[in-house]
Amino acid sequence: MAKPKKKASGGRRVQQATIVARFGERLRSARLKLGWSQAELARAAATGIPYVGRLERGEVTPGI
Repeated sequence: MAKPKKKASGGRRVQQATIVARFGERLRSARLKLGWSQAELARAAATGIPYVGRLERGEVTPGI
C-alpha cells in the first residue's frame, strides 16, 4: 500500500526562501565576477534592471 502524501508545510516555504536567497547571492556574485552592472546583465538577459535587483535581493522567484 502506498504511503499517504504529506501536506506542504511551512518548512517548504522556508526552504524555497532559502533557495531564492542563495540564487540571488550567486547571481550577484557571478555578475560582479564578470564586472557587469545590473544594467548590463538586464540587457543580456532581455529583462529590466529592477527585476535583476529584486532577484539579487531574493525578493522574487526566477521563472524558467
